[in-house]
Amino acid sequence: MLPGSIVTSGLQAFILVNKFCDHLPFYRQEKRFERIGAHISRQDMSNWTNKVYDFLQFLMDIFKEKIKEGPVIQMDETTVQVMGEENRPDTSKSYMWLARGGPPESPLVIYEYHETRSSQHAKAFLEGFSGYLQTDGYQAYETALDGNDDIVHVGCMAHARRKFVEDAKASKGWKCPDRG
Repeated sequence: MLPGSIVTSGLQAFILVNKFCDHLPFYRQEKRFERIGAHISRQDMSNWTNKVYDFLQFLMDIFKEKIKEGPVIQMDETTVQVMGEENRPDTSKSYMWLARGGPPESPLVIYEYHETRSSQHAKAFLEGFSGYLQTDGYQAYETALDGNDDIVHVGCMAHARRKFVEDAKASKGWKCPDRG
């Protein structure tokens, strides 16, 4: 997969699953490899991961277009801390932007890293889309859609429900009705 590298596709898949599914940072993976006598540095794992990202970037472009083919896109963003980023302190907040959409019978979900929570990321992603955008109500989405009549911004029922639950809990003597 990576010409000139000792990493196999199986080892790279193992490293990626450990990192992104099992939340095992490279330094802990490095220690695990050392315990079994394999000398694989965290720098190598990081470099291989970046090369795989570059190699597979064309898939992200295809997935983004496929997501726009459906009638609804759901988007959200969440904070992520990235250590050792060039020209940024380790305490900086970055954001993982998520999007779900595509044909209803085969939806896709993508995660896209950005250093900021700027509306420009949503605007760029949604370019060329026509349909419904479901979000948590963060103002950046409204800003991104300003002047775009092809997209209808709809809310999220889970977020709307939260306020009612908070109000209800603050009311003395309130009991939750059966959900039956």
